[in-house]
Amino acid sequence: MSASRQRSSGKKAGLTDVGHGGGQQGTSTFIMLVPDQRAGVVILINMDGVDAAALATDVMKIVVGAPSEAARLVVSRRLTS
Repeated sequence: MSASRQRSSGKKAGLTDVGHGGGQQGTSTFIMLVPDQRAGVVILINMDGVDAAALATDVMKIVVGAPSEAARLVVSRRLTS
């Protein structure tokens, strides 16, 4: 069993963030914090090879009120259904 780990910090969508991810066979994980907004998200996925960091970024954008394009499409589809 091998575990992969990744750490990141930077600016996504104009938000200063800190994150850490990892996983092992059959799982992918990522935690992202945006201290300036006092916000955080945790992504736990029961699949390996999934970009949990990208999903965390999209969820964080929703949490802090800066929806991603994917979120806009989901909302748009729900409003037109």
